Amino acid sequence: MTRGVHRIGSENAEPSFAPAGGPPARHVDPRVRLALDLIEREFDRRLRQQDVAATLGLSVSRFRHLFSRDVGHSFRNYLRRVRLRHAARLLRDVRVSVKQVALSSGYGNPGNFTRAFTKLYGSPPKEFRRRLDPKDSRFG
Repeated sequence: MTRGVHRIGSENAEPSFAPAGGPPARHVDPRVRLALDLIEREFDRRLRQQDVAATLGLSVSRFRHLFSRDVGHSFRNYLRRVRLRHAARLLRDVRVSVKQVALSSGYGNPGNFTRAFTKLYGSPPKEFRRRLDPKDSRFG
């Protein structure tokens, strides 16, 4: 499987967040852990790298360095992956519209959401949902 692209229908259709080039248990700076916790709690809000850095008492450049070193992804890329992982879970519920999924995943623009989702998962949200349950008559 190509890194970042996840096959639909596999048991684990969620992206991995292990640091690049190292095992998940690798040492993570405590300030980066705080940033990760913040992202996990508030991914649906507008999170800016400079605001998180300031909250942690770091310059943006130092925060960027520590984050990418310890996580293996840029702040922006990691935030996008967290949002899209959440969206993939929400798409399992056919009662929630794709627009609602986008909004609750931190995307104000459904078009931007669809482009980002397609890039990570290899298909648009509606197709992803259809492949999860091809027998559902609502996908006629």
